[in-house]
Parts: sequence; C-alpha cells; structure tokens
Amino acid sequence: MRHLPLFLCLAAAILSAQPAPAPRSRSQFEQIRDQLLVEINTKNTLEQRTSALQSKMETIPVTGNDVSKLREYLLLHREINAIQQELQNASRRQLNLLNAISNADAQNETYPQFRDYLIEAREQLQSIGITQKNLFQTLQRIAAILPERVRALPPPSSFTSQSGLKMHICGTGSSAFYITETPFAECAGQSLPVVQQRLKALSEQENAFFQLPSIEEVQLAVENGLAPECALWTRTEWHDHGSQQEALLNRFTVTMYLVWDKNSILGRTPKGKDCYGELPEAHYPQLGAYLTTPVKTGILLRWAKVQASLAQPQEAAK
Repeated sequence: MRHLPLFLCLAAAILSAQPAPAPRSRSQFEQIRDQLLVEINTKNTLEQRTSALQSKMETIPVTGNDVSKLREYLLLHREINAIQQELQNASRRQLNLLNAISNADAQNETYPQFRDYLIEAREQLQSIGITQKNLFQTLQRIAAILPERVRALPPPSSFTSQSGLKMHICGTGSSAFYITETPFAECAGQSLPVVQQRLKALSEQENAFFQLPSIEEVQLAVENGLAPECALWTRTEWHDHGSQQEALLNRFTVTMYLVWDKNSILGRTPKGKDCYGELPEAHYPQLGAYLTTPVKTGILLRWAKVQASLAQPQEAAK
C-alpha cells in the first residue's frame, strides 16, 4: 500500500482535531488544501503528456509516409504549445497559492496543526515548481528539434497545383525543381512576351512562382524521361560572343532566347545541337512551353494541405 504524503496526513489530522478551528481558519485551510491537490494533479498530468510527447518524437521518423510524418510533427508542435500554456497558467495559480499560504501563516489565530500543514504545502509547491521548470525546458528542447525534422522531410515527388497543373520533381539537392507533366496549353504557339505575361498571371493565381525552364533544366528533364512533342521556349538568352550576328543584335538592343528543338521540328536547329537562338516575337504552332517552379512550391503546398486537414476538426467543433 502506498503511504499518503505528509501534507495529506496533516490535512486529515487538522480536519479531525478537537476543538474545531474557527470557521475562517477552516475555510482558509480547505481552500489551500483543495488548490494544492489541483496543482499536484495538474503537475502529474503534464508530466505524463510530456513523456508521451517525447516517445512520439522518437517513433515518428520510422513510421508512415512523409505526409503523415509532417502531420504528426505539426500535432506535436500544437501539443507543445498547449502544455507550455498550461505550465504558465499553473505557475500563476501557484504564485497566488503561495500568497494565500503566507497570508494564512501570518494570522495569529492559526492553529499549530495548520501551521505545520502550511510548511508542508509550501515545500510541495516548491517541488512542483522545480518539476514544471524541468518540463518547460524539455519542451523547449523538443520544439528546437521540430523544425530540423520538418526540413529533413524530402519534397513531394509530384503534386497537382491549384489550377490543375501536374508537376514532377526533377534533379536533386539545390538543383532540383518541378516541371509540368505536359506543355502548358495556354502558351502553345505563342510568342515569348505573351508566354511571360501568362506565366505572370498564373503565378499570381497560384500564389507561387512559375517560369520557363532554362536550357539546362530542359536537358535534365529530357534525360529523366521528358519527351516533348514540340519545340520549347526557354528563359536562357542566346549568345555567340564575337559573332557579327550578336554585334548586330546588341546594336539594336535585341535579345534572342534559346529554343529547345532537338528533333528540329521547326527546321532551324544546327546539326549536332539540341537548341537554337530565336527572336522573342517568333511564334509557331509547333512552339510551346513547359513550366517550372522551385522545390519550395511543392513543400509549401503540402504544408498548407496538412494544416488545412488539421484545422477541419477545429472548425467543425465551433
């Protein structure tokens, strides 16, 4: 059988002591006793929740897919904030309780048994305070690790944008990017200024940055299985340093851009090359555009979707 803490034994002794304390002293005692029990139970509950949180932190990296991992990390962050808030609330209550103990102890008519209990209650509160400080520090350490865990999650291999564009990741590390699964229909047969204008509108609509690929990105995408059936605009400027043609273009402040056309669909690609320089005003039915977006677009979209899924139960509860 577990032994009752000393303060509870003292509490029982005070309540059963004869003669009974004055009504005011008894009321003070009961309030302090009841509030101290609340603080002890709260401390025990927060210890259990923090321990469960630590265990969860250890199991997340080895279970589930990346979306479920992100969801669990966000839930952990929410739980950390909740526990920290409850710890702060408990600290404020305990400060008020300490003041009540000091006021009761200062009263001359307080009975000796009551004074002994007040000493024990003050010691209990000090012990609770130390435990809660350690819990808060533990939560801070876990909170500092969470962003690292989230950043360590690989970006989605693919995603569908808000307007229905299917994007696939290409490349690795800092050179990775997303590229559309098919040419962007609204850019088919259009000149470069029109393409750029429509990309600007798309970026505003998606709240994400979309642009033409560089020639290097097109080449990498083709190496990874992209099979364009048309020539493609790129954002890479054409240069032939020292040539008479470039000197003429510079004279009239005209910039040409590389068009990827490995199969020479337009019939202008030099032999042995996969691209050629084109004037931005050019437009041909067989000239189109794939779109690219940074890796962070897929990461942020996944984040937003998980956040929205977590918010749904809360909205339903309102």
